[in-house]
Amino acid sequence: MTNIKAIETRYKGYRFRSRLEARWAVFFDALGLTWEYEPEGFETDAGWYLPDFRVITPQAKPIWYEIKPQGHVSDAKMNAFEETLCADLEPNQCSTARVALLSGDPITVLANPKVTICPRCGFICEPAYGFDVTREEHPRLSLFEILVGCWPCDMETPSGGDNDWENGVFGRGVTARKGWVQTFSRETSIPEVHSAAVKARSARFEHGETP
Repeated sequence: MTNIKAIETRYKGYRFRSRLEARWAVFFDALGLTWEYEPEGFETDAGWYLPDFRVITPQAKPIWYEIKPQGHVSDAKMNAFEETLCADLEPNQCSTARVALLSGDPITVLANPKVTICPRCGFICEPAYGFDVTREEHPRLSLFEILVGCWPCDMETPSGGDNDWENGVFGRGVTARKGWVQTFSRETSIPEVHSAAVKARSARFEHGETP
């Protein structure tokens, strides 16, 4: 089996280990997210671990991402790191840690129907409770509302519904409905995500070009 070495790529003053990682940086920039590349390492039960990205949510919470080529679905050191973040929790206490492996470029990852990006915090993950709940499932929703499940947001927000609206990752209003994040329909949010993903995939890094 031939091992193909990843191409080191420079972007925003960082030297990324692969072009794939640089494309994710372009994606985060296009969405207006604050990010750091390999900001710090951690000791885990599986050894020393250096997460690829720390992204900061609009609520000032960290999201840790491990970037892998398409087809990679697990990373033992990342899993051990997530367990380390949860080490101080009580037995029945649920974690609000945001840790995820992103396999492939943004278009590939977000094409997975099980994956979404939370409109409140920006966490790219498999939702805790489902995706794009329909009016048939929740008849009280208007034609222009959807509910998206995000476990960390569920744990961070007040119980009950009709809580105060706040700005989410797209700069639009979202509100917690305990178990869900309520926002407006795909027409107001998904084009921004798709545009950012296309920009990331088409970015050129050679000869000082600007993505």
